[in-house]
Amino acid sequence: MLVDCHAHLEHRDFERDLDAVIAHMRKTGVVCVNTGANLEANRKALAITAKYPDILKTALGLSPHDANRENLEENLAFIRKNAGKICAIGEIGLDFHYFKKEEEREKQRTAFIAQLDLAEEFDLPAVIHTREAEAEVIALLAERKQKNAVLHCFLQPQLLDAAMKAGCLVSLPTLKNKARVTIIERVQDGRVLCETDSPYLWRGERNEPANVAEVYGEMERIRGAAFAGKAAETARNLFGW
Repeated sequence: MLVDCHAHLEHRDFERDLDAVIAHMRKTGVVCVNTGANLEANRKALAITAKYPDILKTALGLSPHDANRENLEENLAFIRKNAGKICAIGEIGLDFHYFKKEEEREKQRTAFIAQLDLAEEFDLPAVIHTREAEAEVIALLAERKQKNAVLHCFLQPQLLDAAMKAGCLVSLPTLKNKARVTIIERVQDGRVLCETDSPYLWRGERNEPANVAEVYGEMERIRGAAFAGKAAETARNLFGW
């Protein structure tokens, strides 16, 4: 069983053929973490997972993209209410690529820290988006000694040692590039996961969870079958399959 640690099946791109996407997952032996990002997406993610509970689990969170336009307390209350139904808090984090104003970034920080606290309270992994804020995020996680923090779509090999020292796991996406190869070569065994970030990050086409097999295949090519198998085992243990 392969695990896609990060997908957005509530996205409009899956509205017409989600049953076929799920069937493809079953055929290829893939399960996935169906990830929210805001109140509406979180509600949809829970509903979709309830329809396919054998193959999907849910992560709920307020993303940095939504932290400036949604009510934090309302989102925290929704996550808290549904904490018994989920496998992770996510996606959460910081994004300084699209958000340049300090007041925007402060709202992101406030939401991020509040949700890290929730992850600790409920003993859940935290699935973390970070773009052009990687060093700040890793430093914060190290200072907090945050448990089970997953850096989603991690492609920063120059920060890999710092991430490992901070106790993070890193999740590699379906993007073929030198950074991904370097991380596979250097990352500690059992500290790396695989994801699609569906419907994004797939050769100019819609991505889907079954494509996560490509990342495991790259791991097997570079580090061997045991290494790839350990990545899948780590994901299963982390998210409770």
